[in-house]
Amino acid sequence: MALLSVGFRLERVPALGAPLAVGLGTKLVLAPLALGALYTLVGVPLQLPLQTTLLEASMPPMITAGILAADRGLEPPLARAMVGLGTPLGAATAVLWSLLLTW
Repeated sequence: MALLSVGFRLERVPALGAPLAVGLGTKLVLAPLALGALYTLVGVPLQLPLQTTLLEASMPPMITAGILAADRGLEPPLARAMVGLGTPLGAATAVLWSLLLTW
């Protein structure tokens, strides 16, 4: 239900290019990269618990958080776009992170 409600409320807003790119880039790429670098500096071996942590860090934005942000007036178009575009992009980046971690 939550995914459908966000999907039905998606709209094309061209002014969101930079904030949307920064938000999704941070969530899907930079956060797992920074976390991986931190764990590498500390000396944690790249085993299943660390791989799981990095994959969880690269998951797309939460649908519930997007709905709450939109309902509270916190840039509703941006919140909906983060969830709407973040979900399919997150699926793709999770596969890429998984391949990178097992390589």
